[in-house]
Amino acid sequence: MATTSPASPVRELPPPPRGLPFIGSSLEYARDPVALFHKRWAEYGAVAPMGTVAGNQWVMLLGPDACEVALRNADKAFANGPAWTFLVGPFFGRGLMFLDFEEHHLHRRIMQQAFTRDRLEAYTVAMHTAIARGLATWQPEDGFQAYWALKELTLGIATETFMGGAEHTSPEEMARVNKAFIACVQAAAAIVRHDVPFTRWHRGMKGRQVLEEFVRSYLPSRRATATDDLLSVLCHIESD
Repeated sequence: MATTSPASPVRELPPPPRGLPFIGSSLEYARDPVALFHKRWAEYGAVAPMGTVAGNQWVMLLGPDACEVALRNADKAFANGPAWTFLVGPFFGRGLMFLDFEEHHLHRRIMQQAFTRDRLEAYTVAMHTAIARGLATWQPEDGFQAYWALKELTLGIATETFMGGAEHTSPEEMARVNKAFIACVQAAAAIVRHDVPFTRWHRGMKGRQVLEEFVRSYLPSRRATATDDLLSVLCHIESD
């Protein structure tokens, strides 16, 4: 006969560490997140308070077991939307990772049509083409900027796979698109979370405009002809 153990009592979180007003441990996280994770693990264990950031109480789940509970989310105790919206909502809002529960499953089922075996094989071919073309431009020399070279290579892979290339966009414009995407990602760590000039958030807002204009300019051609790139596939997907 199977037996079940009584449910574990809810454990109150210990008081969060003292941090700076309004930003809490944000600077410590930005400086070295891995070191902060180790420190909180040693102090609190798998469930560790991070303190108040921008008026919200943050909690970290550390280690494989705690992360598995959150990622599997078997009892639907966690939602993606609120946290991701706070972090990068203005830049990637309504993306799949922002959606929860039935709405998430609905959109995921629609998008799965773009990730069949045949589609993935076609994307792989496009990726290899972009990688070979990008690496051919690398020249071993002193002062080689590996970070920006990798960023440019990654953008080339994404452009080839997602859009089938960017035949109407100059290299200079592609560099601008690359910087715009980076600005959107980096805005997640912004301390000032309003559209104030000369801030990360402001650069992210400008970057979002660049990305929208870039993708929108290719929609007519990708809708007109079904090709193997992801954007064209998504343009031709039909729901039940």
